Amino acid sequence: MAAALKLVQDRIRYVYIGLNGGNMTPATADQTWERKFGDCKAKTVLLLAVLRELGIRGEPVLVDLGGGDGINERLPTPGFFDHVVVRVNLDNKSYWLDGTRLGDSTLEPPLNLRWLLPLRAAGSDLEKVASRPPRSPDEILVLDVDSSKGFDQKARFKVQQILRGDGARNAAFRIQSMSAEDADKAVRSYFRQNDGWIEQDSAGWKYDEQQGVLVLTLTGLGKVDWTGDDSDGRSLNIYGAGFTPPNEYHRPKEQDQSAPWATHYPNYHCWVTAIHLPATSTGWKWDYDSDPVDTELGGVHYWRVADLRQGMMRTVMSTRVEVPEITAAQAEELNQKLPTFNNNMSRVYQIRLTAEGSAHGSIAKAPFDEGTDWTRPDTACGSN
Repeated sequence: MAAALKLVQDRIRYVYIGLNGGNMTPATADQTWERKFGDCKAKTVLLLAVLRELGIRGEPVLVDLGGGDGINERLPTPGFFDHVVVRVNLDNKSYWLDGTRLGDSTLEPPLNLRWLLPLRAAGSDLEKVASRPPRSPDEILVLDVDSSKGFDQKARFKVQQILRGDGARNAAFRIQSMSAEDADKAVRSYFRQNDGWIEQDSAGWKYDEQQGVLVLTLTGLGKVDWTGDDSDGRSLNIYGAGFTPPNEYHRPKEQDQSAPWATHYPNYHCWVTAIHLPATSTGWKWDYDSDPVDTELGGVHYWRVADLRQGMMRTVMSTRVEVPEITAAQAEELNQKLPTFNNNMSRVYQIRLTAEGSAHGSIAKAPFDEGTDWTRPDTACGSN
């Protein structure tokens, strides 16, 4: 299946054909192979033909790339659908093959669908697609800050921006089409927009086609915003370790107050931070404030762990939208719980050596160690 999909994706250019009924009627497999171009309908017909000759039975399925919410509650019309893909049922599992996704031989592309319509000679009903929360984050920001040389010295920053899904694939295609010099400039420009305070030393990128993962990297020097002094002790708000509270849900009075609310499903983001702390001076030791979080509110799973050991502060935090929509009752529950939402910034700070020991000794260690490969789909970011 993967070989057939790669053939149709990479050897047939995508061109939409809408003249003379072409918006409804696909070209034949032979026509598309001879032309070397076709739209989603043509690519689907060709893919079905190749699979059939390989002894694999697939079927065309109409979908709405916008999700298709509410299609089941309206009168039937072809205008509800804007795309067609191939579904193959094999060994009690469904595989989705999209011939238009250039360079993506994934058998389960990230399609956010609610309803689909199989195209069968005997006709068929709409089928509801069960939502499934994403297993891996579509974005992970890994930040390693080496401030061990002292409070008054610039720290060395190592940044990894790990992207998955269509955003990663599209960005990788653009970078791969550039010269090495232009690609380096593009990556540096990207980081300059987001982390312009880092004095850049080197930048790089790599793309794993099998996993669909793009990794952008940056190293450089930057000033760490320590507050305090030698008399009162130092403190620092930890980068990427504080949650932004969700917005309240309210509707105008004339609208249906019982209607569900759409979410930003299937967003899943993760932030990883490691800070190599300066050596403590006489009379001081390090402590931190970063409560563990593992809760769900408004269809979003919030998760955070933290750990301080061997002179390094570590935090891992994630937000994962788990459902496409929430009920009016869930929205009201969020509104009521919002005042108690933990949106405090995580903080590492010095305390007197004579002060009582840290209250965080019983907290599970953050899953962050030197050499952790955050591109692996099974790396912990709160998905479990």
